[in-house]
Parts: sequence; C-alpha cells; structure tokens
Amino acid sequence: MDKYQDIDKLVGERPFYVVSPVAGYITSDWLKKYSFKQQGVIWRMSQKGEGAGIKNEQ
Repeated sequence: MDKYQDIDKLVGERPFYVVSPVAGYITSDWLKKYSFKQQGVIWRMSQKGEGAGIKNEQ
C-alpha cells in the first residue's frame, strides 16, 4: 500500500495547500510526486500531470 494514499485522495478531491514547497517544510517525497503553484502566501499542491495547470513555480 502506498503510504501517501490518503494524501493522494485529498489532493485529488479538493484544494490542498502547504506553507512552502521546500525540503524541511514538507517531505522530499512530496516534492518529487506533486506540483505546486503559489497562491498568495501559500502554495497549492496537486498531482503532477493534473489538468489544472499547476506547476512548480519556485
């Protein structure tokens, strides 16, 4: 079982935000697996390849 299965489900169903997409703030596995787009002072996390147009913009 994928240890991030619950996070995958959350990210796929609703907006999911992090403070900063930087190692130390979130796990490096998330940095590899998800895309991030800054929205104000927080970052929206999405599945890579998702049609929402969300990309890493660090």
